[in-house]
Amino acid sequence: MAERVTVLKEIGAMSVAKIYAVFGAIWGLFMGAILALNIGAGASAMGLGGLGPMGVGIMGFFLMIIIGVVIFFVMGLVVAFVYNVIAGWIGGIEMTLDIRE
Repeated sequence: MAERVTVLKEIGAMSVAKIYAVFGAIWGLFMGAILALNIGAGASAMGLGGLGPMGVGIMGFFLMIIIGVVIFFVMGLVVAFVYNVIAGWIGGIEMTLDIRE
């Protein structure tokens, strides 16, 4: 097996943003579940019942997923842009690749 040292000089902003969006969806699932549980617990503590608090909890759950995807997508774009600018100034990340045939 041969090894080759390469330098990552530039990354695709859209590819990084899409990966970040997936992480944002996962984050949104967890945060949405916590939000929905808190809304339900608060409504229960106040003696409220019915479909109103449940609807708000479900809406909050899906809203957190959407917010997570959007925020993380934009964050991925910013991170890729900043990396590309800095890599242009000081060089990229040096990696050692194991080449198998």
